[in-house]
Amino acid sequence: MINFVVALACEAKPLIRALNLKSAANYANFPLYENDQFRLIISGIGKLNAAIATSYLASVNKNEKNNVWLNIGVAGHMDADIGTPFIANKITDGGSNLNWYPIFIRLLVVKSTSLVTQDHAQKEFKPNTLYDMEAAGFYLAASRFNTTEFVHSLKIVSDNQTSPAGYLPEKEVSQLIATNLEIIEQTALQLNEPAQQWQSISQAAPDYDKFLAQWHFTVYQQNNLKQLLKRWKTLFDDQPVWTQDVTNLNNAKQVIRFIEQKIMQSNIQFGSPEKD
Repeated sequence: MINFVVALACEAKPLIRALNLKSAANYANFPLYENDQFRLIISGIGKLNAAIATSYLASVNKNEKNNVWLNIGVAGHMDADIGTPFIANKITDGGSNLNWYPIFIRLLVVKSTSLVTQDHAQKEFKPNTLYDMEAAGFYLAASRFNTTEFVHSLKIVSDNQTSPAGYLPEKEVSQLIATNLEIIEQTALQLNEPAQQWQSISQAAPDYDKFLAQWHFTVYQQNNLKQLLKRWKTLFDDQPVWTQDVTNLNNAKQVIRFIEQKIMQSNIQFGSPEKD
């Protein structure tokens, strides 16, 4: 499944129409729409609402794994043209200064930039940065339900310093989303393909039993190892992880650190939060 989390009904309407989504059960005033491939929940404004709606949608999907999560909406930017789409390569919670770095495992059709989530509409902008009110809450929640390769925020520029934030009619917001429907759907499908590959290997991480036979792993380390091996398979399908360099290591901690370093050396950053 591809899960959309959208703040406003006017942002959701073009997606509902284009994807032929049908109304499903509502929960705590979170309207939910779905078909066989997509689900969409309308969270309302703000990072707390986004986090709660995302968690609820995950509970609806509790028997499903490896879903794609996309936060879709409008955002401000210093000088990008109105209607320009971006996907966030860094998400900052403006209140706590926590940062997350979404992982990209392939080149997408949409350009990327950083994004800051604030509690109020922003009037002053830093260069090369989007501003919204939901992404940090969405990302914090959604990244608990899948690896960060498949959790992203895609925003359409709705205001800039030339056209500052103010009241934007719902029809104009809907039109900004409608104009970018093809890019939104292409991005979702681009993410869904590797997610399906991840699903196909989710039951058996490569060489997992070999590692357990050679070193003692705690339960926590076993779970960490399994996730790292599945990530390795997704990123480096043609490169074996079980090599002489690995077998020469002395313990489980060294093994996990070795695999983490190899993944980081591929120039793909992990998505864990950090303080500025």
